[in-house]
Parts: sequence; structure tokens; C-alpha cells
Amino acid sequence: MHNEKVKKNCAILKRMIDGVCFLHKQELPFCGHDESSASINRGNYLELLELIHQYDPILDNHLKESTVFQGTSSAIQNDIIASLGTFITDRFEEELVQANLGNKKPM
Repeated sequence: MHNEKVKKNCAILKRMIDGVCFLHKQELPFCGHDESSASINRGNYLELLELIHQYDPILDNHLKESTVFQGTSSAIQNDIIASLGTFITDRFEEELVQANLGNKKPM
């Protein structure tokens, strides 16, 4: 049961990360002026999740039934962005170290 929940949560988080990556790649803003459920345009991130959940039963079920963590708040969006930034920076640093080790001449 626990492993099943973890697997489901990872699948949901992956969809959210993919949404963040898509918006970043397209250089689109995330937030709207009014992200309330009554708003016509809640911002690109929430509108993208709204579109995806229509075709994705896992995300649809999560957004409709989750009472603890939906992953739609601006704080969560910022956490995902910061985590991806840290991951990318770490990867760049690893690649630079590897490149420098490969370029050093023996004495």
C-alpha cells in the first residue's frame, strides 16, 4: 500500500515537473493575476494542469480528490523551480569537473 502511494505521488510530481519544464522552455510566465478557482485565466501553470488532467486519469483523480497536497500553490511551483535549478546547477558543475579532469596534462 505504501509503495503504491509513493509510486502514484511520483507520477503526479513528474507531471508537475514536466509542466514547469514546458513553461520554462517556452519562456512563459507561470502565475496569473488571479489564481482563484473562479478566475477565467488562472495562469499558465494552472491552466496547463487543467488541460492535462482532462486526458490524464492519474492527475485528474489527484486534483479532484487530494485534500492534503494538490501541488497547485505558488509556493509549490516555486519549490519545483528551485529544485530544478539546483539539479541543473549540480549537473553543470559535475560536467565541468569531468571536463577539467579530462583536459589536465600529466606532469
